[in-house]
Amino acid sequence: ASGSIGAPIILFVFVGLAMWGLYPHSISGREAVLILAVIPVVWVCYNAAATFYGTLDQHTGGHRGTVDIFSSQGLGERLTEWEFYAKGIGEGFKGFVFGHARRPDLSVHPSAYNYYLDLLYNFGSLALLPLLSLIVYTARSVWRYRLSLKGDPGLLAAAAGVFVIFMIDNMMKVGLRQPYPGIFGFLVLGLLQARLVRVAGGLTDDNGRSAD
Repeated sequence: ASGSIGAPIILFVFVGLAMWGLYPHSISGREAVLILAVIPVVWVCYNAAATFYGTLDQHTGGHRGTVDIFSSQGLGERLTEWEFYAKGIGEGFKGFVFGHARRPDLSVHPSAYNYYLDLLYNFGSLALLPLLSLIVYTARSVWRYRLSLKGDPGLLAAAAGVFVIFMIDNMMKVGLRQPYPGIFGFLVLGLLQARLVRVAGGLTDDNGRSAD
């Protein structure tokens, strides 16, 4: 499950650095130091809470507790699950196209730790194709209007948010499968598409309309 605040922290840092790089005078040095000081405190508190609830989950007989992505255990477990799901996807033509009728035993394989592998394994490539097409189309549109990123902070923030959610967070977890993270992820994607439509229509200050 994607019940962590790790992705929002990464999203915040990613968007903040991008905005600061393009708009260096929008934030003072003191504010920047304060923000950078708060981030590790929040991260430490999050890891402490994750460790506590993971231990509690193990003692109460639940599935395996929360695993830190950046620990050797977390990375090792993800590699193991990715290998299992990849082998399942490549077992045969039917499984690759239409997916598997039965889910893996959650007591042995609690998560795919990758939304796209999870989608491919359970529902097949036919289910992944629309989402993949949308991601490719969005990436192409962002590249086409890339010169507008500097002049449109909203477009830059939306593009950075989509990149973190779809290309970082869901490569390590299955957030889009969960109700609230999924709603939020596709909401940000929709906001980005709306900004791109405005740029393409010339409704904003667009310096990159001719950048194909």
